[in-house]
Amino acid sequence: MKYKDEHKRSLEVWGEEAQIIKASEEMGELLQVLNKYLRLHKNQSLLSNGKFEEKKLEYTEMIQEEVADVQNAIDQMKLIFGHKRISKLRELKVQRAMRKIDQVIKKDSPEETLPESIEKQ
Repeated sequence: MKYKDEHKRSLEVWGEEAQIIKASEEMGELLQVLNKYLRLHKNQSLLSNGKFEEKKLEYTEMIQEEVADVQNAIDQMKLIFGHKRISKLRELKVQRAMRKIDQVIKKDSPEETLPESIEKQ
């Protein structure tokens, strides 16, 4: 984990409880700006193109900053709650998501038909 020593130091200085609270605050801030971004796109037709692009850039930069904050907070949560198990659970969840995607793709793809030469036999 990158910045592991720095995250450990933050936990030592500020304490686990304070960093858990900080993590929830950072996640809330990310949630708020993501919602603003989505509302902006939903209401795009109400804004001039210049104003839309200006707001889109502003919200994109805010999202980038909040994602960085949340990533740091998550790294600290991994140290508190068990990095190895979290990593394994993450791997399992990604694999499960890929299986679901494969099922959707298979379901949405047209039925395979036999070539005419085989059907007639």
